This record gives sequence, structure tokens and C-alpha cells, in this order.
Amino acid sequence: MTGKQEPEISVGIISGSGLTFTLHGEFVVAESGKKLTGRYTAVAEIDRLLLKNDEEVIRPGDEIILSPSAFGSCSFTLHAVTIGVNFHWQRNEDQTFRGNLKLLLRGGQVTAVNILPVEEYLVSVISSEMSATSSGELLRAH
Repeated sequence: MTGKQEPEISVGIISGSGLTFTLHGEFVVAESGKKLTGRYTAVAEIDRLLLKNDEEVIRPGDEIILSPSAFGSCSFTLHAVTIGVNFHWQRNEDQTFRGNLKLLLRGGQVTAVNILPVEEYLVSVISSEMSATSSGELLRAH
């Protein structure tokens, strides 16, 4: 071990006037230390971002970072993510990710950003970048 922290990558996933997501496992709000789990909605209101569930508004502001308490066992699901934009197979689906969830208020929209180690990102996308004609060894390696 060198003690060096692995580089991270930030990947924008979806933007909209409101986003619904589910936290699987315990996540911590970076600024306050509040612990969250379950289903939430992030809503863009005039000049602030509201994070709420059925019971309360968690935190107004313009940026919220939610970090998993245990990277390997926590994940979050963004609901109704549009995939295949402008392709014949465009559709909405729920997508689950590991890592931090950063919610930003930009231009009256909420943007969800996944922040995770580069190696984890590569593992998650490499199979979608492979050709269907790739060798069996290459496919098994990933």
C-alpha cells in the first residue's frame, strides 16, 4: 500500500426539475453529517435545491453530496433515467450506482452526478464498450 488515494471521476447522469432516487444502505450528507437511507426527491425551486422525503425537507441549498458509509455495500438508484437519447431504443429505466451522489442546482435544474474511483467506473462501463465479437477471454476478464 502506498497510501495514495485513487483518482476519482465525476459522471453526470441526469438533469431535470426534480429527481427521485433511493439510497440503499446508509449515506451521509457531507455538510451536516446527517445519515440518510430510503427514497428521496431532489427538487429545483427558484434559487435553491430541496432534498425531501415523505416526512421532512432534509436540506435546502444549491449543492448536496451524499457519501456511502460503506462503499462496497451501499448504492443508490436514480429513477426514470433516460437512456439511448435520440436512438430508436430510447427509454426510461431505473439505474443503480455505487459511490457518492452529488446533487447540483444549475439553471433551474437538478443534476445528479456520480463520483467514484476511476477503477470502479471502468469496471462498470467496460462491458458496454466491448464488441459482441470480442474474444471469450476478454469478456471473462471483465
